[in-house]
Amino acid sequence: MNQEPSQTGFQGLRVGALESRMAPEMERLITRHGGVPVVAPSMQEVPLSEHPQALAFGERLLSGDVDVVVLLTGVGCRTLFDILETRFPREAIKEALENTVLIVRGPKPAGVVKSLGLHPQIQVHEPIRGETSSMPWMFLIRKD
Repeated sequence: MNQEPSQTGFQGLRVGALESRMAPEMERLITRHGGVPVVAPSMQEVPLSEHPQALAFGERLLSGDVDVVVLLTGVGCRTLFDILETRFPREAIKEALENTVLIVRGPKPAGVVKSLGLHPQIQVHEPIRGETSSMPWMFLIRKD
């Protein structure tokens, strides 16, 4: 691999990059291409037991206060379920989700939902790479 600085790259520009696990490598890459790296993590890993918002959601879900659940990513969906399972039995979570409308975006959250033995009522396709999302956003209002 060529370790010499690029003659045409960033030409001294400050380059921001959101990177967590590979931050040192990203800094070297930007520097090698003539940039001044500003690298910061895009997210932070937090132990599953330290997610008060997710656990509060679980409380509301299990008490029947949630009508609709929208799941956008497979990783987020799996993480949410893992967090909920630190406090609530899997069967109770599954039963509560059966009493909601499950909406998933794309095949990955659908796969996670199906692995629990559930089926989403609505599955929205993911935007095609390079296309701006023309997918209409839904505003869901709880009926009391």
